[in-house]
Amino acid sequence: MTFLPSSQSRSERMTLQEILDEIYLLVKDDGFFTLEEGETVPAAMVRRVNEAIAFACAQPGIEIPSLKKMGQFTTDTIDPYATVDGISSNFAGRILAVGNPDDKIKIYSSLEDLYTDYYPLTIAGDIEAVYIAGNVIWYQGIPTTPTDVLCILQDDPPTVSSGTDDIPIIPEFLQRKIVAHGVAGWLYDVIEDGVDGNKNNTTNSKMEFADGIQKWKEFLGSRRQHNKTSHWRC
Repeated sequence: MTFLPSSQSRSERMTLQEILDEIYLLVKDDGFFTLEEGETVPAAMVRRVNEAIAFACAQPGIEIPSLKKMGQFTTDTIDPYATVDGISSNFAGRILAVGNPDDKIKIYSSLEDLYTDYYPLTIAGDIEAVYIAGNVIWYQGIPTTPTDVLCILQDDPPTVSSGTDDIPIIPEFLQRKIVAHGVAGWLYDVIEDGVDGNKNNTTNSKMEFADGIQKWKEFLGSRRQHNKTSHWRC
């Protein structure tokens, strides 16, 4: 069974069905949109849409107030890692801040870099640096007594599954650039695999995605600046 674009009118916030329509119009390849028995939307494409949303939310400089949450972990006196309470083992969000702000604890983007800088991860003392993978946080140094440490996390974005689900988190005016082109860029990479020379469609969609991320950063920055300068007057 083949996926067919819907004829429904677009709402202000795009639905999953509408974003799938946009992707279909970009790549025009039925092979990606085949419906298995019992499906109303192609499961593989739904997974791609959710991955694009999560990937966008994880970009540096994208801090989303509605996804922020507090976490806590307790250090061990021997092992350089602990489990963060309240998040799942497949947590794919980000850690934004750790411990007392005055301590200026460094957040690493890879365990390998933490390992290189603090080899062999057995240094005793106050926490100076961390790295998070899933719900496990690695840290250096290692406090000499078990210590409760607070942190601020950016949680995983909500997922979509039904055609009528609204695309979450990403501003309406950027959903086509970020989600539709984000997915299309991955699909074009498959379609144009083996193409000699420039992969024009792949490049164009990835540029659209990057432009969408930049505009989202600017949008978030302008809102933060507005919140700092706005105040009530009696």
